[in-house]
Amino acid sequence: MRPFILCFFILLGLVFPIFAYAAKLIVTPSPASGTFLAQQSVAIYELGKVPALRPADIGHIARPLGLAALTPPVHEGATAHQIQIYTDQNGITRLVFFVTSGNMTIFPNFLGRVSPAPPAETAIRLAQRWADANGILKAAMPGIQTGEVTTTAREDVTEAGPRASVDVLRTVHFYRQLDGLRVIGKDSIVSVDVGSEGVVGAIFSMRSIIPSTRRPTVIITPAKALEAFHRQYDAQIKQIQTSYPDYQLQLGSPRLIYYEQGLKYIQPVYRFDYRFSGRNGKNAGDYIGLVAASVHPPEKITFPLIPASSTRPLPTATTTMPAITSTIPPITTEGV
Repeated sequence: MRPFILCFFILLGLVFPIFAYAAKLIVTPSPASGTFLAQQSVAIYELGKVPALRPADIGHIARPLGLAALTPPVHEGATAHQIQIYTDQNGITRLVFFVTSGNMTIFPNFLGRVSPAPPAETAIRLAQRWADANGILKAAMPGIQTGEVTTTAREDVTEAGPRASVDVLRTVHFYRQLDGLRVIGKDSIVSVDVGSEGVVGAIFSMRSIIPSTRRPTVIITPAKALEAFHRQYDAQIKQIQTSYPDYQLQLGSPRLIYYEQGLKYIQPVYRFDYRFSGRNGKNAGDYIGLVAASVHPPEKITFPLIPASSTRPLPTATTTMPAITSTIPPITTEGV
């Protein structure tokens, strides 16, 4: 019965805000990241297995937020991972911690949130201070950087029509950087939600990196990556084009980043940004695709075509997406 109750509360916390809030994505660009540097050596890394956050850390984080532990700890039925749940004074689930993985989610309390959130610069400062004081940044080391800030706005609808929207939440996204390149993946996520009263939510899904496992690797050229992109995604692109027959695909030049799938390795990949646009300039959607960059990738990349809006912020693409021509700007790398 406990797993059902847990899932209900988690779903309630995730789904309910959708009806009360309209999330608009306002991106404050981070310093240039994800761009490849000339003569740069890239490598393959292994992810650690020891959780970066421990139960004692979670207690320290929960108390200042006024959250109390639900006892005894329950078990998630599907994977039998022990989890800890913290509730607010109204008994609403606000924090969920997976003991085995060390992943933590603090759900912002959206109910009644009407006061405007602080400006992005202030939100970054508050998020950094909170993350540092609670050991979040230390647990996410090495190479943690402050990234984009996204905004959640509230817009009430009355009989007289919609009222002016209010930006009630700023989410500060942190990311890891290795060899000057951004790391993305399911186990490389840290974000902090800031409201009018300060920090009100967070997500920590970050496994440690084992620096001693660094293994330099030779990568394919951008031209080879483009060929791999077409082999990997053309079938899915054709399905999208069927829905938008009058739209054209604009494919941006590939950029090198690091990617992990929540398995064992972090490896270099080429990120492709692509857009379907009509003759009148109407945009049918921005999408993202990833192609393994290593000549001998340690794991097969299983990254489907996904809308850019469905992901947590990735390295931001240029506003105008130049189509790739037959001449692709070369990227100079070691061993290529």
